Amino acid sequence: MFIILNSHLLIGQSVKKSNVEQPPTQQEMQALIRQAQKQMSNISAKEKKTMDSLGILLPDFNKTAQQVSHVNDKQLSKAYAKETQIVPIRNTARISRIPPTPVTQQGVITLLKYGQQKIQQVMGASIVTLGDEIFQQLMSLPAAQAGRAAVGIWMMGNQAVAVYVMGKIVLQNPNNIDNLSNYTSMLIMSSAEPLSIPILQYLNKQYPNNNAILNNLGQAWYGLGEMNKAEKYLDSAIRLYAYHPQANLTKSYIEESKGNKNGAINAVKQSLHHAYTNEKESRLRKFGVTISEKDIEWKLPGNDENLILSEYQQPAYPKSVDGCIALEKDWANYIAMCDEEIEKLKQTLKGLQELAQQNNSIRINQNIQFVNKALLTGKKTGTLSVMPFYAPKAALKLKALNDESSNYMVQLKRLNEKQMKFLYKQNELKKTYDSLLHTINEKEAEQTGEGLANKSFCAEKKLLTNNYLQTVNTEAEELKQQMLDLFRRKMNEEVHWLKYTQWPEEFEASKVMMKIKWWEALREAHFEKNTLYICTEESKNKPSGKFKLAEFDDVACQYHTELNMIVMKASFDCSRVTTSIDVPFIKGSLKQNMDKETFADQFMNCTVEITAEAGKEIEVGPIQVGASAGGGVGIEIDRTGLKDAYVIGKAGVSAGPADIGVEGRISLVSGSSSMGGTGLLESLN
Repeated sequence: MFIILNSHLLIGQSVKKSNVEQPPTQQEMQALIRQAQKQMSNISAKEKKTMDSLGILLPDFNKTAQQVSHVNDKQLSKAYAKETQIVPIRNTARISRIPPTPVTQQGVITLLKYGQQKIQQVMGASIVTLGDEIFQQLMSLPAAQAGRAAVGIWMMGNQAVAVYVMGKIVLQNPNNIDNLSNYTSMLIMSSAEPLSIPILQYLNKQYPNNNAILNNLGQAWYGLGEMNKAEKYLDSAIRLYAYHPQANLTKSYIEESKGNKNGAINAVKQSLHHAYTNEKESRLRKFGVTISEKDIEWKLPGNDENLILSEYQQPAYPKSVDGCIALEKDWANYIAMCDEEIEKLKQTLKGLQELAQQNNSIRINQNIQFVNKALLTGKKTGTLSVMPFYAPKAALKLKALNDESSNYMVQLKRLNEKQMKFLYKQNELKKTYDSLLHTINEKEAEQTGEGLANKSFCAEKKLLTNNYLQTVNTEAEELKQQMLDLFRRKMNEEVHWLKYTQWPEEFEASKVMMKIKWWEALREAHFEKNTLYICTEESKNKPSGKFKLAEFDDVACQYHTELNMIVMKASFDCSRVTTSIDVPFIKGSLKQNMDKETFADQFMNCTVEITAEAGKEIEVGPIQVGASAGGGVGIEIDRTGLKDAYVIGKAGVSAGPADIGVEGRISLVSGSSSMGGTGLLESLN
């Protein structure tokens, strides 16, 4: 498993607008506060009541103004510089904490002991108590599983407990290379880069050309503001894996700081290719770049499910006068059955839409409660259910499906052009037919009357009409079948991606809507008919009136992954991700402590790659990002929680459902630490 982390860099906006933006002065800040206070005074009583019901508290501007009055222009300028910088400033003091000479294996153990002692000192008593309880439950497990549990705690959003527990795990068994690498990642992401670098240098010597270690070194030096070294190691990691999700993302900030916009854009695109997050897409939008589905590689179970099956058949289009007569009743029955099915589906749809609306209301209320609780407690626990888990990526696929250059749209354009040509041809054929029929009618009129031959021209008219119907309706039927086939394939593709963009109850309603559209398409038929010429010599052979009604298959989510992280389990399907810490060995007070709302209080941006390989860390070092030959699952996490999941593995590895047990390997590869160097362990000496 990999977790690869990056920092969320905030680019501040200046109060002054000029070619070179300047920090706000104390006087300007006070003016802004007065302006905001004036604007807030215009809020009506009704609006204030609404805000209060949502838990939105009005700011105390007097208190804010008093606080700002104690900050001078120099302090504001310093804070502004820190807020608007693109990459961390070189921190000489923190760099000086790094041992000047490489450490040995014994030196690594010494650093681990020293680090754990210092970490325990800076952690609160409640963190240490909870961490000790968890470690007591984990210490009897194999080292790999204990390490996986620590990463599971990290994934649940408790940085402090995870670092503390992992420190105890690596001290118990410092020979587990995966855990040792993971620990350095946690140190980096907690702003303890000086402690992690000597350990990483030792690992780099033992396992050269390992992109996990190289990326960690690059991220550690980046956090210290040592850009030359950071870029050197990040570039090395990217050379080994071009789509490294975090090395590329951090590289993009370095390129931006150098004024290389194109380089920054390219690096974000490489980062996004295998691991999507909203942050990466937002970063590209900042540069004026809009991503498309081609920018994201997404391995999913093959789309072998079809809502609309190909086993359908309209009644035949009549190719003769006899056919028109024989098929008239069949078409009437067929259309009546279509109408009946459409009406049934509309009634079903009404109930499903009501259910979807009810569930949407529940989600909205849950989100409001989530926001209210966060505002009241100052802590975010859990995530907002704004949209289904895979919706951002799947929406790109749906958009591409209707893009002018898509295969469907190109084929539709060609069919429409054929249709237009046919309509022109049909119009010309109709003119010819009417002219020839007029001639026959004139001949018939000339010899009709008393004392004249009164010969019947019915057979001649029928032959002419049969030829016209054969030509026109044959081509009309072929075009209709081509259009239906294209429409069926497009709807099946669309419903495939809707699984990932809609909540389950919404998806059920969408499937019914698709069926209604399909019945309506089947019901529609445009052909020429003529039942005027029933001659005495007409054929006894009537055309068959066979037809087959539409058939549908159920389309359900086939994408399902279970992750066992010892202390927690995560389940991913088409529209949602669920996590649970209800595993057998966590009981009693420990379970209650882990269930506290404050447990998941800080998520870190990261990529998690989980492989099925086991027991190779001593020979090959930490797992490298994107290098798993045995297949697995990758997960992308940002500061709001789990955001993406994807399949990894060599060509031919199934992209279907996966149940990742506890035997696979885990490697945590860090991204950039906090921008200002104010992470959890920044004060560590």
